[in-house]
Amino acid sequence: MNIEFIPLTDENIKEFVRCAKTIVCTEPKEMKSENGYFRQSLSLHSVKNDYQFKVFLRQNETFRENFSVGLIYCPVNFNQIHLFRCNGKHNTKSFANEHYHIEYHCHWQSEKGIVDGKLSKPDKIIISDKYSTFKEAVAHFMQECNITNAEEYFGESLEQSLFDVFEREEK
Repeated sequence: MNIEFIPLTDENIKEFVRCAKTIVCTEPKEMKSENGYFRQSLSLHSVKNDYQFKVFLRQNETFRENFSVGLIYCPVNFNQIHLFRCNGKHNTKSFANEHYHIEYHCHWQSEKGIVDGKLSKPDKIIISDKYSTFKEAVAHFMQECNITNAEEYFGESLEQSLFDVFEREEK
């Protein structure tokens, strides 16, 4: 199944986000400092189909609550589409009219956003209580995006973050 042949409905977008995926490559191998942010990228493949994805991890070096962990769908012969991302708190001066930027929040792509040509700016925004640190956001993201081999790349720090997230959800 290829994106050119299926409608990108809200339901299909969630299916793309939640389909099982494996990490096949990380670049660089560890977070790298660049332009005031720690950065890393991952290449993913879906388990059942031949879908390709990228993940980006970004964290501000000085304001650690400002971070972003995002999933990009990379169809062959088509524009990349940002499907989902977990964000931390942002500089409120840059986003004065957008109250959610002072909270931890998630962005989801929508059918309307794609039709409107906002392929790199998912337009559904949801305030999140699932994480309050970068590591917890990465753990939540890996779980939400069904990345099956995340522990191989993130080790015990991810497992501990996953444990912390589950413990908080039980309360």
